[in-house]
Order: sequence, then C-alpha cells, then structure tokens
Amino acid sequence: MTAYAFSGPYRGLADNMLKVSIYNLHFRISGFAGLGGIDLG
Repeated sequence: MTAYAFSGPYRGLADNMLKVSIYNLHFRISGFAGLGGIDLG
C-alpha cells in the first residue's frame, strides 16, 4: 500500500491514517448490515 512508501516521522502518521480509514470502513459496513443502512463512520 502507498502508506508504507513513507519513512521517518511520516510513517507513523500514515499508518494511523490507514488504521482509522479501515476502522471507519468497518463501522460503515457494520452499520449497513446491522442497522438498516445507518452510516456510523
């Protein structure tokens, strides 16, 4: 993934952004599946 192309002080920031994106996506999918399409992200 492009996030891993970063190095130094930007590496941690990119990793955190990637984790947050996955986390939000997970809740959007969970919301659509479990709560009738409510977007929790």
